Amino acid sequence: MNKLMRILKDNRLLFDVINVMLGIAIIILVILIMMYPYNKYIRLAAFSVGGLMNISNGLKYLKDSKKKSMGMNLIMVGVFVIIVGVVVTKMK
Repeated sequence: MNKLMRILKDNRLLFDVINVMLGIAIIILVILIMMYPYNKYIRLAAFSVGGLMNISNGLKYLKDSKKKSMGMNLIMVGVFVIIVGVVVTKMK
């Protein structure tokens, strides 16, 4: 386990691994939304995972000095997606 964590840290792959896990979660949530279209908690979870995915990508880009503004934009979009998910969930 320590060897795996060292490889992730040395190659700066932590945000990529997080994005892969969030991508798998969002695919599962989309399938659940198709099965249960009126469940607002699944919809809220899908919006939240999508927002977290954008925030994770933004944090990855913040580390690069040339792409810092793109990282800030992705973080703002991620927060906006989460807020929209909360508002949409409260409407129904």
